[in-house]
Amino acid sequence: MAVAPHPPTRDLRAPLWLAHHQPWQLDRCARVGHTAVCRRCLVLYPCVILWWALWAWVGPPTAVLVALSWVLPLPMLLDWVLEHLRRIDPAPGRLITATAVAAPGLASMLALHTQALLEPRAVLPAAAYGTIALVAAWWGARVGRGDDDWRRHHLAEEARRSRRLRSLLDIEGLDGDNGVDTATMRRNAGDTVQSPD
Repeated sequence: MAVAPHPPTRDLRAPLWLAHHQPWQLDRCARVGHTAVCRRCLVLYPCVILWWALWAWVGPPTAVLVALSWVLPLPMLLDWVLEHLRRIDPAPGRLITATAVAAPGLASMLALHTQALLEPRAVLPAAAYGTIALVAAWWGARVGRGDDDWRRHHLAEEARRSRRLRSLLDIEGLDGDNGVDTATMRRNAGDTVQSPD
């Protein structure tokens, strides 16, 4: 099972239970074969299960589990909030690191639930962090980037890509080496995107 770090391609399947992101957010997914899998979930669930098994075997004191439940999920929560409020762009390395750091804390909550179902010391951090994450996601969606800003950003990106393509196609006319009509390609690249500059 190979996991590719690059963005998914068109032939990629993205079932909702594995990649619960919109098509334009598939850069937040890892590629496993021809399937997109949420990168956070790919790290989170195996790590939480491993840490939970370790906590069951070691049996740390309840106070340690409670402290870990409050402290370790903070980097992941901060990453989630800032990303959903559009203060930072998604970054696979940061996402994986924050999730791996949070896993022992989330496993601690699960271990507390194992000791006593709906243990208040586990429910409270889960409810607090869950509420903060939901509010951030809701607020980010509500005041997200407007259509005009998105369109302007998209056109600027396309113009940059078009300029790079034109710089690669700097030979006029037919390229004798590979039979490519670079003048037509350059003209078509210029016609499809109007630079916002």
